[in-house]
Amino acid sequence: MATPLTSTEYRKRWKDGLARSRTGMSATERKYYFYSKYNWERQEGVSRRYEPSPAFREAVNNLPEGARLLYLTEDWCIDSAYSFPVVDTIPDIRRDISLEIYIRDENLDLMDRFLTNGGRSVPKLIIRDADRNDLCTWGPKVGKLVALRTQLQEEGADGPAVVNATSEWYENEGWLEIERELTETLASCVPAASLS
Repeated sequence: MATPLTSTEYRKRWKDGLARSRTGMSATERKYYFYSKYNWERQEGVSRRYEPSPAFREAVNNLPEGARLLYLTEDWCIDSAYSFPVVDTIPDIRRDISLEIYIRDENLDLMDRFLTNGGRSVPKLIIRDADRNDLCTWGPKVGKLVALRTQLQEEGADGPAVVNATSEWYENEGWLEIERELTETLASCVPAASLS
């Protein structure tokens, strides 16, 4: 497993990637470049507007001492762009909690332990206690968005229409649903010692 990135290192890597020349990029590389660019703007927008709710703060404060957060992500992923600013506030609320960021495609050994329906879907947040016991996981999409996408697909919407609906849902403050669902997940995290 690669060395994790801090939040600052992840943002720098992301921004550095956007500063590189697009000359000579393949069509696929160019597509992912623009996904990354739009997602940078999305996460910046959420970061400016987001203030953790009292319920979220309480759930964070109830995590065990020295908890570790492992966040699997890719900067081209829209779901990651909207969840990252929420997850990134946790160490600000609790200084004893660490956030370790892992790039999915560079950490497949870790990713493959936390598949979603057999797929390497990100973001994925793993909450561990200080002894490295996994307490709970969250991700990659909130239930309400999954339901919306499923409904659209069942109604025959094509891929671009589903992507556009996803983007619109997030822009209409759907990202606050990330906080609500993540609050429930964090509140359900039980220290391994209390299970024995």
